[in-house]
Amino acid sequence: MPFTKPELCELTSKPVMIWYKKNAHLVFIAVLFIPFFHHCKNNPQRPELAVSVEITAPDSSIHAFGSLQLQASAILTNGSVEDITREAVWRVETGLLGMVTDEGLFRAISNRSGLEKVYCIYQNITDSLSIQITGRAVTLTIWPIHPAVAAGQSKKFEAIAEFLDDTGRDPALVSDLVTWSISPENAGTIDSLGLFTAYPNAVGSVTISASYQALYSEIEFELSELDPLDIEFVTIPAGTFIMGDDNGYRDVQPAHEVYTDAFQISKFEITNRLFVQYMDEAFKQGDIIVENGLLIGNGGPYNAAVYGLVLTNPADPDYFIYFKPAIDNLQYFHVTPGFEDYPVVRLTWYGAMAFCMHYGYRLPTEAEWEKASRGGFQAEYGTATGQISHDLANYRGLDGHDVWDGLSPVGSFPANAYGLYDMAGNAAEIIFDLYQYDYYSISPHDNPYGPGSRFPLDLVGTDIVMVTRGGSALFSDMFCSSTFRYPKSVPSKAGYSYEGFRVVRDFDE
Repeated sequence: MPFTKPELCELTSKPVMIWYKKNAHLVFIAVLFIPFFHHCKNNPQRPELAVSVEITAPDSSIHAFGSLQLQASAILTNGSVEDITREAVWRVETGLLGMVTDEGLFRAISNRSGLEKVYCIYQNITDSLSIQITGRAVTLTIWPIHPAVAAGQSKKFEAIAEFLDDTGRDPALVSDLVTWSISPENAGTIDSLGLFTAYPNAVGSVTISASYQALYSEIEFELSELDPLDIEFVTIPAGTFIMGDDNGYRDVQPAHEVYTDAFQISKFEITNRLFVQYMDEAFKQGDIIVENGLLIGNGGPYNAAVYGLVLTNPADPDYFIYFKPAIDNLQYFHVTPGFEDYPVVRLTWYGAMAFCMHYGYRLPTEAEWEKASRGGFQAEYGTATGQISHDLANYRGLDGHDVWDGLSPVGSFPANAYGLYDMAGNAAEIIFDLYQYDYYSISPHDNPYGPGSRFPLDLVGTDIVMVTRGGSALFSDMFCSSTFRYPKSVPSKAGYSYEGFRVVRDFDE
């Protein structure tokens, strides 16, 4: 007789009543549930075995002290997928950076950055997932803070976060990691990288906001029909030039090739008229205060930093700007009549940076400034001919066309080959880069911006050394060359003199 595989049967229970006979009477004893094999089937109901296990997570990284809910799933022998998050056994590899609960909730427990590997074990099958622990952001700033944007224009916003780790606070650019939004939506659009484009006819108040980790930041500005400053810019093309001078001072050696992207630089130095407009706006917004003639930051990244000594005694021969509240509170700062188009001076790096941040511009880097000064032909001086004389520039002494015993109105001398005025003499121009004596020996080839951070937010309270370029009306000719670097400490024990600036904006060819 052929062998027949027995059917597997399902074990069930049925009630059984037990009686016995006594004196011709049936007596009930109990009701028992006795197991019986029944419902024999060809497809028995029994637990399926796992073939594989997989950990999934909404993200592969997490900031310090954050949490991340993990999920575990198993593919079974019958092909179905089952959630085993609560049935699996969870483990971490080191436990130095994070821990995981029995329910699969991962928590970062340290300030340190690094990788922590998480394991999930189910029916002796294991899967693992590496989680990147990043620093926790403690501040989030949108840059520029108070931009000037006209209808139809575009403006690139940056998001900068300060991360807290074992070494302190470290600022970093997170523009591609934040969630950008705009209000009202009919003002324009903003993409995932922070590029805002205003609609052609949009005007009024606009709020740009960014969210990152548990932080939120927003800025508010006014869309106008026209650029509020109406600054003239000159485009400097992308390309290389030779920066430095092997025959100059040690801090301009070695001469080396540098590449810069195309950029636009203001044709003139920033004037008293333009800076007073900034001061009025910033003062009404509470961004600056005035104490003993000093302009001081009030809030923002340069809180309590000295912006400059722009308010002087009326007896001072360079009494250009003064403070006098108007009756209607529309204007607080004024330019002494006749000095509206003179370059603003007595500024610090912080003051020049604050102006740029307010309007969405930036300071030129040393490489950009020197490239613009050289005029495209390695000019020794940033003048019309590449040489220097009192007919071409305002520097120490009186002769020829130079009739000013001090500063002169911007544009009083011929422009250089790029169409820029006063690149030699007049006001010494503050540069973005902070000073480092030997920086030229380690400078990168492409778009160098000095030894500091591209977004220097953590400098207040520390002594910095800024750089000015181009000399000034107080300097002799040799210090007005395209290569000369003049370092100056901030805050300055020597006082504030003819330090001004011009601005730059990026340009896409």
